Amino acid sequence: MNDRELCFNKLTPYVFSGEDAAIVTATRELLWKTARSGLPTARQLEIIAQALQVFEALPAKTPDLVIKIEITGPRRKFGSHEIYHWWHVEIENSYVSVTTGGHFYRPSTGGDTFSSLIWKIAPDFATEHHDYICNLKLVDDVQPFHQEVESLDFSHQKYALEVYENGEDVLCEDYEEEADGEAWAKLSFQDAVKLLESGGVECTWLDQTYTSLYSVDLNEIELTDPCYKLFERIPVLKILEMRNSDISDRTLVFIDHLKSLEWLCLRNTDVTDEGLRYLNSLQNLQHLDLVGTAVVGPGLMHLRHLANLQKLYISGFQHHDKWLEILRSECPQCEIYLN
Repeated sequence: MNDRELCFNKLTPYVFSGEDAAIVTATRELLWKTARSGLPTARQLEIIAQALQVFEALPAKTPDLVIKIEITGPRRKFGSHEIYHWWHVEIENSYVSVTTGGHFYRPSTGGDTFSSLIWKIAPDFATEHHDYICNLKLVDDVQPFHQEVESLDFSHQKYALEVYENGEDVLCEDYEEEADGEAWAKLSFQDAVKLLESGGVECTWLDQTYTSLYSVDLNEIELTDPCYKLFERIPVLKILEMRNSDISDRTLVFIDHLKSLEWLCLRNTDVTDEGLRYLNSLQNLQHLDLVGTAVVGPGLMHLRHLANLQKLYISGFQHHDKWLEILRSECPQCEIYLN
């Protein structure tokens, strides 16, 4: 038996109550369902198995692992609003946590995240346990944690899975190593959305047919080039929020087919004049935000033929800059806002 196994088998109990035992049981069932769902890659399955080992052994001390497992449920419509739920299991050496929550979205008021459970344990300390269900009156399908797990049906609707080891996204590593160009090209639209969501991207469906997207939000998200290539699988999109992301001239090419795009934010990104040539095909574009980019002038000429462009936000220009004057004369319907 090696030192790690000796450490794992040495009992240094956590301070557990009956409620804690129930959460551990529900978490084991959550991990088992995830393992059997068909979602995990081989490497992800190994990490889920390690997490299961920890929850099978509790309240024994955990081994030295740094892993995180995040499951995101499908979006469900309830009248005019939309809800999805998520479940996170995290192990950082002797600290273990389970958190659950979701996202509520109503077109008239916007969206917001919510927490339904926070459970954290550390050796020789009382458990931190917060249950917020009584405060979630607006969440139509909220349930206690064990009931949520019981009702999970991975075969019925689409779920997304993220697995991290030592802070690294295992899914991205698998795809970078295993997927070639043909594999990416064969992905379905729904699978592309699922992979984007697994990277932290927020996607909102246009309707309940799940054939079109209304919006995609990459605010402060960093993606690999293959992940940006997933945008080629998206046929219809209205709003694309990319502020503070790592989008660049090189990866803008993957969105030039989005003819239905009406709102695009590239604020605080590395996009330059050269990259704007990929926008001249977006003939339905109405709102464009280029504040904080490296655009200095000539690239604005790629926007002259965007007949529906109504608002352009940009920084680093004087009001009577020659490039802006040309754009105003050839695109008179567009209001230009200098930041």
